[in-house]
Amino acid sequence: MTSTTIQFGDEERQFLYRTAAVALNGDLVLLQRIGDAKFWCLPGGRMEMGETAEAGLKRELREETGMEADIGRLVWVIENFYGQGSLRLHEIGLYFLVRFEPTSSAYKQEWTGQEEDGTELTFRWWPVADLVRVNLLPEMLRRALREVPNAPEYHIAVE
Repeated sequence: MTSTTIQFGDEERQFLYRTAAVALNGDLVLLQRIGDAKFWCLPGGRMEMGETAEAGLKRELREETGMEADIGRLVWVIENFYGQGSLRLHEIGLYFLVRFEPTSSAYKQEWTGQEEDGTELTFRWWPVADLVRVNLLPEMLRRALREVPNAPEYHIAVE
């Protein structure tokens, strides 16, 4: 986390501002696992002061994958309440459609990248129909990814 990352709180509660990629390839969606986490999420990361959500997502994807992506339209605004141990988090996430170049190595079935701190990231294309069996967070994405809306939607997720 840099000093300009939009995150604040104390030892018990934190607020985060996140942007994430909805990368689709036919009936597949790209998911990311951080380190040895037991869950998957959509690729993305925390926003920094002074950058737009689109610029932040481009930066996160470049940092974590080494690849450039075209950022499309906003799909979801998700207000997510969840915990990590005793820490309670309140996250606002902006989720955008994203497209990689057709010849990009991003379309390999599975590949790795890394966080700035060296944490390994695993990226994998999952069939949307199989998401019911995947520990995907926020959980509401399992259903929502079956039919991406034509206009932005707002959701509240309580994990």
